[in-house]
Amino acid sequence: MRAYDVVFEKLLVKPECETVYQNSANLVMLNASRTSYNRTFNINLPQIFVPDSERISVSVIGDMLGAAITNIDDLLREPYGCGEQNMVNFVPNIVALNYLTKTKKLTKKYSQKAIANMQSGYKRELTYCHNDGSFSAFVVSDRNGST
Repeated sequence: MRAYDVVFEKLLVKPECETVYQNSANLVMLNASRTSYNRTFNINLPQIFVPDSERISVSVIGDMLGAAITNIDDLLREPYGCGEQNMVNFVPNIVALNYLTKTKKLTKKYSQKAIANMQSGYKRELTYCHNDGSFSAFVVSDRNGST
């Protein structure tokens, strides 16, 4: 017959170092008189780091809203939720509609969807209006408006 003892313990495992991120955003305005841009970046490595662990990545977007607009269907959505959530979900429709209009990329489909969402969100926001003209996040539970 054999006897065994077993002990289970939770161990906190810490890596040798921690990840350090450095970000630098630059707005570059190119036009007919300035057709190129050149910039040198200084990378400051921490004094102590794991050898061969350093990495760098650079991304360039030719349009400030380019990445967001590629997901236009995610931006154009019907507002929902309480008064504050309704407004937060209302705004992307306005921004996308303005952007697509100014860049001449607005299609009938996106125009109709954005306008329908804004009309719905506006009607919904009016339900948070009190008799005195003020608004609340939750009309039913708020006796007085906050804005």
